[in-house]
Amino acid sequence: MSRKIAYALTSLVVLALIAGAFVGGFVYGHTVGKAGAIPIIGTPKGLQVLEEARNIIMQQYVDKVSDAKLTDGALDGMVESLKDPYSEYVAPSKMTAFRAHMLGEFSGVGITLGMRKGKVTVVRPIPKTPAARAGLRPGDLIVSIDGTPTARMSLAAASEKIRGPKGTTVRLGISRTGLAKPKVYSIVRATISVPTITSSVVGPGLGYVSLRSFSPATGVDFEKAIMDLERKKHVKGVIVDLRDNPGGLVEAAVEVASVFIPRGTVVSIKGRDGRSETMSAIDNEYHSKMKLVVLVNGNSASASEIFAGAVQDNKRGLVVGTKTFGKASVQTIEDLENGGAIKITTAHYYTPKGRLIAKSGIKPDVVDKGPADPMTFGTAKDAQRKRAIEILRKLVK
Repeated sequence: MSRKIAYALTSLVVLALIAGAFVGGFVYGHTVGKAGAIPIIGTPKGLQVLEEARNIIMQQYVDKVSDAKLTDGALDGMVESLKDPYSEYVAPSKMTAFRAHMLGEFSGVGITLGMRKGKVTVVRPIPKTPAARAGLRPGDLIVSIDGTPTARMSLAAASEKIRGPKGTTVRLGISRTGLAKPKVYSIVRATISVPTITSSVVGPGLGYVSLRSFSPATGVDFEKAIMDLERKKHVKGVIVDLRDNPGGLVEAAVEVASVFIPRGTVVSIKGRDGRSETMSAIDNEYHSKMKLVVLVNGNSASASEIFAGAVQDNKRGLVVGTKTFGKASVQTIEDLENGGAIKITTAHYYTPKGRLIAKSGIKPDVVDKGPADPMTFGTAKDAQRKRAIEILRKLVK
């Protein structure tokens, strides 16, 4: 039986490394029901051509080739023809790693990757991971992986090559300002478990919560963190830091927003049929009355933008930082009979007031451009966080 799961994704690839575009919970997402019977190619003739090509290859190709290999190739090419960076075919052999990835534990080097001007780029090494210990920096260009140039490599392909079993080594050719020529880093892969939430008190009555992604457990963990700050540590205002948060589950974004927004629309989703699905704040027993500042930057995407947009449109707090990424599409995962899956863009999402976030992003109420070296996030040298604390302090007076 097929299963569709919708969730918000980012254009960034969170690699702990990790690989593939970041996803939330493959099992825990929003079920939208079984699809109707739609011809794969669209016409019987199209199906006949596929079968004809398969027979030619099976009967005449110089080497023997398996049906599974041809099927994977056909499906991969079909999805790739969409020219959509958020859609992909996941082969059966990759599903175990794909599911583990979505549950927040990875085997890799520990970096967040993005595509900048067509080049595979390190957005941020995750602290205390092999990549961070090796000396990789934000903005590094990965020009080769194990000797293979990345010039024509997609983000998904690059992530796939970087990912690998714990204890094995990957060689990354790195180009950066100040280096006369690329430097090769040999990094031993490890199991990376990334906590999605950290919290602390940053001043009298002031709290700070950093969200790295919106995973299946984020909503519950976030509510516990806010309750702890409010009830045990007597915090009156909180900063929710979404910088470099690539997104995740739509449902998780709604759950997080519901901690501060007691009722009303959080996000609406509109697909190809033009019909709109509204997702409202969850009516639970706990809604914090704390003052709220949301900290964002150009790498805050997808579910992060859903939360920031809901806070703005509901006038629940102030958004501070720089304009967000502007990724406003919803992906659906559907299992296939061969054991693989297709992840495909199926809709766009809108803020409560009907703003489409695609390309435009969320514009902060208070613009603060930094400096914002990702390696200083959450430290005493974090200039943007200092500004957010100053703003929050004024709100709680």
